[in-house]
Amino acid sequence: MSATRPDRHRLAVFGGAAITLVTIVQVVASFLDLFEKFPWFLVTLVTLNLAMLLTVGGVLWKTSEPTDGEITVGLPRRDTERRGGAIWRSADPHGCQEIDIMGLVLRSEMFQRDSDFSRWLLKCLRSNPHVRVRIMLLDPDQRDLVRLRERAERGVDSPGFLAASCNESLEVLRELVTTIWKEQQQRRPQVALVTEVPLYQWMFRIDQQMAVSPYLQHRTGAASPVFRFERARSPWFDVYQEQFERCFRMHQHNLFPPQEELLLLPGRGAQS
Repeated sequence: MSATRPDRHRLAVFGGAAITLVTIVQVVASFLDLFEKFPWFLVTLVTLNLAMLLTVGGVLWKTSEPTDGEITVGLPRRDTERRGGAIWRSADPHGCQEIDIMGLVLRSEMFQRDSDFSRWLLKCLRSNPHVRVRIMLLDPDQRDLVRLRERAERGVDSPGFLAASCNESLEVLRELVTTIWKEQQQRRPQVALVTEVPLYQWMFRIDQQMAVSPYLQHRTGAASPVFRFERARSPWFDVYQEQFERCFRMHQHNLFPPQEELLLLPGRGAQS
């Protein structure tokens, strides 16, 4: 079993105390001329000091990494993206197997028109015919859900603000879905509109990497902190993934754009 973070801290403190003690012994031995009488004593003390320094250095280095089950907390979502910390930037668009995205609006840093991410996702869908992409966002026509979030963010009713942002994302997503439909005769990505439940967190997953950001009161989603999980290191990965699966099953009948709209496009196929 690997050492926990408190165990590592205690070990580092013990190592530091041992280094201090050995150094004091060296000073006293030098003052008493013991090194001249016992040359091996100097070699022993130097060896002990070097071993302690390497041990403490290794412990401190390991302490800087998350231990099993720990959560990596980063900057607010907008700052994470500005500094290039979004998980999609380090992912290979040709090698991804599954991408899941969930949020209220998904416009900021994601589905703004001609955004870096929307171009990356289109490249991924074109070059990787086997990647499964699922996206969930708020249905802008659900006025009660929209009004609840607008009041939570701004403290007052802001009629139309959230719906307008959501519609902008949907226009970008419509172009994405229809482009792939024309080229591949498949509905990719699958975009589901949420109508039944409020969304309390933004979530983004690529295979074994996940980022989650809670929707705080009196703040926009982009101002909320991002929590990073790896499936192999944190049990919270599966907890949030189950939340996504349940919500997607609940709304997979409400896909966007509607099937009737896709069937009017040239190059349509039998798959949906």
